Amino acid sequence: MQSIKTKPFNRNLFFSPRYCFFVLVVCFCVLNACKSKSQTQFKTENFELETKATYQTQAIALQNGSYLLDNCLIADSDKDAKTGKKSLRMRQQGKFSMQFDVANVAQIQITSGLYANDEPAKWQLWLSNDGGKSYLQLGKNIELTQNKTQKYTFTVPINKTQRIEIRHVEGKRFNIDDITFDGNNLMVRNQNDENKDQNNNSQTEKANHLLLGNPSKANKQDKNNYLLIKNQYALSYNNAEGKPNWVAWHLENSDIGTVQRSNNFRPDDELPDDFKKITQQDYSGSGFDRGHHCPSGDRTNSQTDNDATFLMTNMMPQAANNNQKTWENIESHCREIAQTGNELYIICGSYGQGGEGLKGYKSTVGIANTITVPKNTWKIVVQLKQGTQDLQRIDNKTQIICVDMPNNQNVNQKPWQDYKISVDELERRTGLNFFDAIPKTIQDQLER
Repeated sequence: MQSIKTKPFNRNLFFSPRYCFFVLVVCFCVLNACKSKSQTQFKTENFELETKATYQTQAIALQNGSYLLDNCLIADSDKDAKTGKKSLRMRQQGKFSMQFDVANVAQIQITSGLYANDEPAKWQLWLSNDGGKSYLQLGKNIELTQNKTQKYTFTVPINKTQRIEIRHVEGKRFNIDDITFDGNNLMVRNQNDENKDQNNNSQTEKANHLLLGNPSKANKQDKNNYLLIKNQYALSYNNAEGKPNWVAWHLENSDIGTVQRSNNFRPDDELPDDFKKITQQDYSGSGFDRGHHCPSGDRTNSQTDNDATFLMTNMMPQAANNNQKTWENIESHCREIAQTGNELYIICGSYGQGGEGLKGYKSTVGIANTITVPKNTWKIVVQLKQGTQDLQRIDNKTQIICVDMPNNQNVNQKPWQDYKISVDELERRTGLNFFDAIPKTIQDQLER
């Protein structure tokens, strides 16, 4: 039998510089492949894979992550300006808000054009590098004059993680298509990023203050049930009464910081031009406090968040002993709960007309504008342990506080706990429908 000769092991080849370089390259590729499990490249958003048939506010998952669409839809009409089959259509006061971050952005390109033969429209691009807590406008206003797409390029000045928000400014309807981010090693930081704090909920949940429902079906068409969604809270504004019907917000320990109360009371510029613009002077000499719905103390993590609570669309004429004592006591109680490993979904408002302040009974206040003084103030608090998938974790054992208290100077003669009622009873008194995003069987048990 013929023997098979084998070559001896070449130690010099194994430890040669060329071989070592090859091994290093392979290891680098493997490490980058592992990293890509938590960060993925940004793909152009072209709106081809999703459909949204109404302008109702809704979070939509597109190719790269979740976006909040307020007064926007995704459509394929022949009248839509688009580069493919579909595009985003936005109308008055609309917003298209990214709910995740992208790293290493150098430029942003957006294709846009007018819808059909609508009058010229303007929009703005806003940029946030702190997870959506505050925004700055990037570039100038974009003015659209024709129903065909044109590409607009924006240069990003700060090399940080970014998210964008497109805001309708003027005119009627227009289309947005093909949103592209450019940059070296561009990466999406999504909800599966293994570096994220496991105790944090998804950005989509935190931005969605209406996660449990929209109790009055507030929208952008009804001036007395007008929907405003801010980073800090959401509300239904009543233009005739000059105050909110209700305000809803999410509260957790990270919302509570060391920022001092700003006292920056001012009109809300997000209201349409033909709405009342309530100022702090309209409360002057009335005998009623400018009572917060979403309190200043719930938004002390940043100056921007705290400033937002002093918008006059967050205020109501409130009796001093209600606002400063009974109402404040339940607000403090909520913050104590949030600081012990819990998160809260809170909604509050008022109803009726006529309250008693420091100068006696009044049905309205105001100097330049008339504001309705409410008869009663109410609040609902839904309490959960810190976690994710909040809506799915609510069951018939979830803890709820519901109170309804008179708006007068005698309200503090009893503790806030004495004003507890069922959610069912509050619905009967206000005509609102709470928790409509929760399955009906669980909703019914909680409300009873």
